Amino acid sequence: MQNQYEELLNQLKFNNNRIKCDIDVGSNIIDQYIDVDNLYKLFYHLFKSNNLLEENNNISDVDAVNKFSFTEEYPDEVMNDGCTVTFEISRRECADFSAKTAFMSESHIQYRPMFLYEKEDFENGGVSAYYMQPYDNEITMYCWSSKVKYARNIAGLIENILLSSYYFIKQRVGILLYKGRYAPIIKTQYGNKGLVGIPIKILVRTYEINCVKKHILDKLPQLILEDIK
Repeated sequence: MQNQYEELLNQLKFNNNRIKCDIDVGSNIIDQYIDVDNLYKLFYHLFKSNNLLEENNNISDVDAVNKFSFTEEYPDEVMNDGCTVTFEISRRECADFSAKTAFMSESHIQYRPMFLYEKEDFENGGVSAYYMQPYDNEITMYCWSSKVKYARNIAGLIENILLSSYYFIKQRVGILLYKGRYAPIIKTQYGNKGLVGIPIKILVRTYEINCVKKHILDKLPQLILEDIK
């Protein structure tokens, strides 16, 4: 009779054989791909390396047009006399491999995790099964400024960086698609300032890797029963 770990491992392998995926499973897969929580860091590094980030309070007229603060907070948290770009995960769901483009249909197929490989667990004994779950993430970057022409200029800079850095970003994610620039929105509740925000949306498929440890699964039924009590 199979234990909990063996049953889960066999199910992962079975599902893996049924799914066709464009991922190349290799020994460096864990170091190659990033999860959704590291997307912000990736874009921060990208903007900083292209000298687009404003990191001091002395903003010249030129910097006000060509540089911005990049944050996950609301604009009023960091807004100064320059521009601010906010990073937001506006949608996220398990990837659908029936089509290369994400969010094409609201009838979405959620695929189970895909088995990658087993590795000996030296710390706890036994082995760990590594699996990968693909996610489709819609990322919205709002380009905020008190002047619409400044917001448009920053939006254009970001579009150019996404285009020129496509192959760099693609090394760390599964799929990168530029969805488009959308109509400006106006906010007036940020202090005494009226701000114009221009949203840019991109679709990013992340390959997120985790592991299942045998010593945890062996204890799971008993832990569940104890928790119910």
